[in-house]
Order: sequence, then C-alpha cells, then structure tokens
Amino acid sequence: MLASFLTGRSPQNRSQAQCYEIGKILGTIHIAGANYSHSRENPMGENMWAKLLNKISPTLQKSAPQTLELLADESQWLVDNYHRAELPWGICHADLFPDNSFFVGDRLTGVIDFFFACKERYIYDLAVARNAWCFNKNGDPINDNWQKLLAGYEAVRPLSKQESDYLTAAARAAALRFSLSRLHDNFFPRPGETVTTKDPQPFLKQLNYFRDL
Repeated sequence: MLASFLTGRSPQNRSQAQCYEIGKILGTIHIAGANYSHSRENPMGENMWAKLLNKISPTLQKSAPQTLELLADESQWLVDNYHRAELPWGICHADLFPDNSFFVGDRLTGVIDFFFACKERYIYDLAVARNAWCFNKNGDPINDNWQKLLAGYEAVRPLSKQESDYLTAAARAAALRFSLSRLHDNFFPRPGETVTTKDPQPFLKQLNYFRDL
C-alpha cells in the first residue's frame, strides 16, 4: 500500500482534546463505510475467543486459575447477553489505539493500521477506543477522557438508546478480546516476532472494572 506521509506523532499522554478528535474520526469512519458492500468477519471476534481460551487454558490453570475462571465466565456471558443483541453493524477499525494515530499537538493528522478492520458492531469499535484511550497504563479509568471521546463520536454519529444501553457490554467484549490476545502472545511468542509483546494485566483490570458497573 502507498500512503501519503503523515505529519505528527503518536501521543504519549492522551489529552481530553485528543480523545474528542479520536471520537470524531471514529464516527466519521463508521459513516464513510456504511454503504461499503464488502464484508470481513472480525478475525478476533467471538469465534476466536474459544480457540484462544482453549490454547492458553493449560498454562493459566497452573499459573492463574482464577484468571482462567474469569475469562471463561466472561466469554459465556458475552455470548449470551451481548452477541445476540440486534445492534448496528458496519466497517470498523477495531484497533484504534494511540500508537495507530498521529497528532500535531491536539490536532489529529491521521489514523493508520487497518489490519484488523472488519464488519462489527459500531459500539464495539467505540469500546476498543474507549479502553485504549480512557484508561491509564495500570488499567484505571480516566472518565473525563471517556466523556470527551463519546462526545466527539456523537457529534458525528449519535448513538441510539439501545446502543447506549449496551456500551458497558461492548467494553467488556473489547477488554476480553485484548486480555485473551495479549495472554496468548505472552505465552506463545512467535519466532522472529517484530511486534512488541504487551502486558495483558491492564485489560484484565478493565474487564473486572466493567463487570462491576
């Protein structure tokens, strides 16, 4: 793929203004792709959860059985209470973390890395961004960031009441997805892997946070 050079850099400290801009661009992406005729299943969606959980279970059973119980329970809860809900779908970025964005100050200059782009529930994409931008590195919530991100999104694409009702469930799904994938990558690093292995603990902490809401 050829792309224009993007000025700016990925933010180290996520400001409220930056969160607002991320919300706006995410809403813009969702509207822009609404009539896109092609489709791609989420490669890290619910069909992958069982495979990842099955693969990491023996290691977790020995090292962290309570974490294994949490992940198994959460996976089943989401299948029963979230994935059966009729919610708006469309093309989503599905990985809009700070390192996939560029800013000059608080001005967004571009978004990259559509590797995980897929057809998904819009609020799942919003939840991925929420979990990436509105928690600190330890997994503690920054609620002011979330209010700004949500306001930016709804400035472009207002949520329906049903979507608002499922925001916490979507956040649980996003937290589970990254807990599973990061645990897997920690337990089974690929030879010659160039992607930095990342800590799953903040997402496990997020998962417990949303379960308690």
